[in-house]
Amino acid sequence: MGKRSQFPRRERDFYPTPEAAVGPLIDHIDDVCVFDEPCAGAGDLTRHLVSRGLSVGRQSDVEPSGAGVECIDAIDLVDCAGDVFITNPPWSRHLMHPILNHLISIAPTWCLIDADWAHTKQAAAYMERCEKIVSVGRLRWIAGSPHTGKDNCCWYLFSERKSSTVFHGQCVKGAFNRKEISWPRAQPECVPPRSGTQFVPDSKIESNPVTLGS
Repeated sequence: MGKRSQFPRRERDFYPTPEAAVGPLIDHIDDVCVFDEPCAGAGDLTRHLVSRGLSVGRQSDVEPSGAGVECIDAIDLVDCAGDVFITNPPWSRHLMHPILNHLISIAPTWCLIDADWAHTKQAAAYMERCEKIVSVGRLRWIAGSPHTGKDNCCWYLFSERKSSTVFHGQCVKGAFNRKEISWPRAQPECVPPRSGTQFVPDSKIESNPVTLGS
């Protein structure tokens, strides 16, 4: 059950953001004090972020369904009422892509999107402006359901600046993880992996990041 399932899709992809989605993001927004949520729906993501100590400058949606959510279409915004946009946009591409294009042109933008999207041709132009991908995994989109969604999810940080993309994998205590892996440009001092993803110990992540070759 979730954004991709055998059940009818909800209008405008309205799936309230589960609290579990916020945890992996927090360590990557320690420089953010105020955020703007342009696809707020009922305000679930806003509440989760505020409970973690952030302040909301504005929360809006084209069809608001919660108290305090302003009625504004994301593509009509002319500014960012915060340091960054943080949002869970609709995943239907005909809705998502125009929103991404517009928000990125205004301010740095964190978006919760399915992980597979990054591997599609339609994502290529956006990946040039993607600074970070933070793995989240599968989420339970339907409250009270025993099932998680079928899609793995990630937080993507976009900006107008073109850069290599750093991938932050999920950390498992006492095991290897995939943190600090970037592409597409290899650095001279790094040895490209033979294939796929190279795993490095936690102790070496910060001092010796792994960069995937082009």
